[in-house]
Amino acid sequence: MARGASARPVRAEPVWPQPVWVAGLALLVTALLAGCGGSSPAEGTDPFDAKERATQVEPEIAAPSGPPQTAGAATLAAYEALSGDARAGRRVFSRCTSCHVVRPGLNGVGPSLHGVIDRQSAAVPGFNYSRALRGANILWTEATLYEYLENPRRYVPGTTMSFAGLPKPQDRADVIAYIREESAK
Repeated sequence: MARGASARPVRAEPVWPQPVWVAGLALLVTALLAGCGGSSPAEGTDPFDAKERATQVEPEIAAPSGPPQTAGAATLAAYEALSGDARAGRRVFSRCTSCHVVRPGLNGVGPSLHGVIDRQSAAVPGFNYSRALRGANILWTEATLYEYLENPRRYVPGTTMSFAGLPKPQDRADVIAYIREESAK
């Protein structure tokens, strides 16, 4: 054994989290918990009262009436001025694949987009659409899709689709070309 060395192993002191790290974690947990629950219950009610929850029924949306919503003339002209590229649209559509596919009969978080062009909104059998989309009465032409894809939440207020949209006109035209091509298969 070397001179000055001891036979016992050296024990490292425990490493405690630094105060900045702990404060950051506490702030993160607080922010996450603050986002839970949505709105606060009405004054004087118990949010855990099962009988009260059972009587709170979501109001039904009346079936759409009148002619379906279609794109305006300016949107139609803007869309028709573009030439969509299905190959480029496939790349742009990769942003949509966490929720949608373009295969018949296969729904995910979002409905299948196979055959969506010239289909009425909220029409895929077996898919649970949001109340807003069930009441929207939209005919999904290429021009209405072009307008919708720019900002879905602005086009159908109350939709549960969380996608922010495709602000670039060419991206929208390309995605529509891709959906059209894949739907023809």
